Amino acid sequence: NVGNTQAAKKATLSETKKTIGVGTYGEDNFYFHKAKTKYCVTVKNAQKGAAYAFVSSNKKVVTVKKSGTKGYLTGVKAGTATVTVKQTLKGKTVTVGKCKVTVKNATVSATENANETLGMGDNVQIGGAERDAICYIKYLNPDATYTYKSNDSNLKMTQVKADAEWAVGKGYFCYAQKYTAKKPGTYTVTLQEKYKGKTKNVGKFKVIIHDTVIQDS
Repeated sequence: NVGNTQAAKKATLSETKKTIGVGTYGEDNFYFHKAKTKYCVTVKNAQKGAAYAFVSSNKKVVTVKKSGTKGYLTGVKAGTATVTVKQTLKGKTVTVGKCKVTVKNATVSATENANETLGMGDNVQIGGAERDAICYIKYLNPDATYTYKSNDSNLKMTQVKADAEWAVGKGYFCYAQKYTAKKPGTYTVTLQEKYKGKTKNVGKFKVIIHDTVIQDS
């Protein structure tokens, strides 16, 4: 059927709703890649010889940069905007579709490790999965710098970038927390984010450091 064939080839968007963080790329199942996890809207069934344009309704929330049939998104600040994609072919311009983009700020929450498994001394909690980390930063911006501020000098924490090529593939990485604990107790840690010269508090979480114990096996 000619009509069905033409309909099947009609250009469409890869998605009509998308939630991203501030920045140019984010996580994929806890892992990051500078190229492969970029925020992007793609034209599917692109027409041969056609040109595509990507336009944001609010550049203060999200900007978009075209590369062929892909529109690479950058989250500017929290909010919503619509990315409209148009196709020009043989002098005729039509709208392919619209994608509602929601940009969210980073948030932080403690994992079970934060109160169950942390001991004294110097340690690094490495792992791409939430279960391996002290805290989980949702909508983390890899282009930003994150600093951990403890309410007590007996606990110090820093964020480290960890290689994840062994788990996912070349170029992939994840984030871990390195900490030094000099005294057992309950601490309050404030996460700060610095991006484009501006620093703000992301949130707070509790960390419990346990003294060493010996158990019968």
